[in-house]
Amino acid sequence: MLKVIFSLILLTLTASFGCKAITQQTPRIADKAPLTKSIETEPLSVAALEEESNKLPESLKLASNSFVQADEAAKAPIDALVISRRTLLGLKDNPALKDKLRNIVAQGKILMIYNVTNLEMEQGLGIKLPVRSETQQDVLFSGVTKLANGQHFGSAILSPLKEIEGAIEPSNLARTVRNEIYAIREQVRKENRANSKRGS
Repeated sequence: MLKVIFSLILLTLTASFGCKAITQQTPRIADKAPLTKSIETEPLSVAALEEESNKLPESLKLASNSFVQADEAAKAPIDALVISRRTLLGLKDNPALKDKLRNIVAQGKILMIYNVTNLEMEQGLGIKLPVRSETQQDVLFSGVTKLANGQHFGSAILSPLKEIEGAIEPSNLARTVRNEIYAIREQVRKENRANSKRGS
């Protein structure tokens, strides 16, 4: 009985966060856990840009293990880099940083950007996603990385409905971001394996 109740609660939360809207339009990623849970089962290294350490939302600081300079991020031993909306929108006036961020993605690392849509991410970085999430709901994060076959792989986290109290409390949001990064990393491994088998 408890298992059934837990399943119903989990299903309700997943639907409330709009995950169905995302998974219908983008390559499927692992189902997201509720914001108060964690799905990480392996070490995950997430960094933020040292250049914006004083301007980051608290949730991004909490999601990160460390800070890294933009010049070093592509070669740093990290799985993902989180950046702010301000940094993405400023890339039109900073082509050098734009190239560095594109290089991070080209190395197969995951770039997670706060409060932008997939379209804004595409325009800011000058990339193209094979499938893009289109939604009328606010987006908390968009993420992107590159598959071994050269295609970009994107994802998004929809903003929770306002009636869910505490959903965007910084520590809960940070956990959700890390869950999403972990899920993308796992899905990319599967996609790369599948593409490798098709190619052989």
